[in-house]
Amino acid sequence: MASPCLDSGSLFQSVDADAAAIKAQQVQMGASTLPQYVANRLLALSVVEYVFVSRQDEAYQIWTVVNVASEEEYDAIYSEEARIIADLQSVYFDFHVITRSNRALRDIVTFSCQGWRKSR
Repeated sequence: MASPCLDSGSLFQSVDADAAAIKAQQVQMGASTLPQYVANRLLALSVVEYVFVSRQDEAYQIWTVVNVASEEEYDAIYSEEARIIADLQSVYFDFHVITRSNRALRDIVTFSCQGWRKSR
């Protein structure tokens, strides 16, 4: 199975980017890098276990991993993704959610990008 961090089939959510807007958004994020900032926001949701981020061309691929989730929990993930897009309007994002369903993550996908795991 190909690494999901190398996927290029999904549509990107974005608006036109310019260097000044990206620099202003980096100031808003403080010391965090953009991948770390996005990961921290998604990991704040109780259902999220892992977040993997890679940059492909001009877009960030974001892979959010949950074990199992209710419809309301998926809605919370999608709402946070929408807020991230709204907050960082000049950055291209391609979001994905992977449901483990009690399987080991390594049995489902292989990641070749930076990742964060929820502290236990």
